Amino acid sequence: MTRDQAHPTNFGRDVLLALGVYLIAFLLVFGVDKLGRADYSTRIDDLVAHPAYGSAIVTSLEQHNAICYRYFENGSPYSACGGAPGENWAGLKVGYSVPIVYDPTNPAISCACDPRSQQSLLSTGPLFFGAFAGLGATVIFLIWWWRPLD
Repeated sequence: MTRDQAHPTNFGRDVLLALGVYLIAFLLVFGVDKLGRADYSTRIDDLVAHPAYGSAIVTSLEQHNAICYRYFENGSPYSACGGAPGENWAGLKVGYSVPIVYDPTNPAISCACDPRSQQSLLSTGPLFFGAFAGLGATVIFLIWWWRPLD
């Protein structure tokens, strides 16, 4: 059986199928990425809404440019781990002081980051990953759909 007998050429149908594959892959990856980051995104939104600035002491250096740190607010100790601040993370050592942003209404929420830039990444990241996944799925689908059947 030839390709023309199994899948007669119909460009309009092929475009609609490819668009459907793209949309399904995009929505799936976009949704999973948004849901996976929902808690972190809420915390960053809280930090943007009412930030308080302070400093913390580095307690450990972790993999992937992350640090753990300890800070005090109203005499209560708090600790957290997250991405190291700035581009000079390699120069950080245990015991160094780092700037942090925390939520004064809930001091356990903090980051050693710029919450506005994190918020921007959290809003554009899922769009990028969804678009990339959609494009990849569409290319794979079209290669499979237009493959020779002989």
